[in-house]
Amino acid sequence: MKTNLPKKKDTIKCLLLYIEDDLPSIKLIERVLAHRPEIKLLPTMQGQLGLDLAREHSPDLILLDMHLPDIQGYEVLQQLQTNPKTRQIPVVVISVDDTLAQMKQMLSAGAKDYLVKPLDVKQFLHVVDQILKN
Repeated sequence: MKTNLPKKKDTIKCLLLYIEDDLPSIKLIERVLAHRPEIKLLPTMQGQLGLDLAREHSPDLILLDMHLPDIQGYEVLQQLQTNPKTRQIPVVVISVDDTLAQMKQMLSAGAKDYLVKPLDVKQFLHVVDQILKN
């Protein structure tokens, strides 16, 4: 017997790795992404652990803070860019450092975008959506 019930669509899951040592920043991104059930957030508060998780899980996008307790964000980005397993993963920097020199340095090192804290949520979601679309 056939039924005319609509088939449940599978939701596409995207994995987003957030390397950030500030717990309130992590909680903000968790709250924002709670409205996007297709995105799974994997937060870590250490740069080295973030590198390990990136190699292990191959996330669809990495959000990266500049000032981490163990490794600076620039070094994390460089290691991601030089590793064949992680060099294709897009990275968006989210930092309180809004100096033009810092932004230029990170973008020329391979970051796809650079967002400044306090975070503009609409801009953040637009950037995430654009990157995950591609």
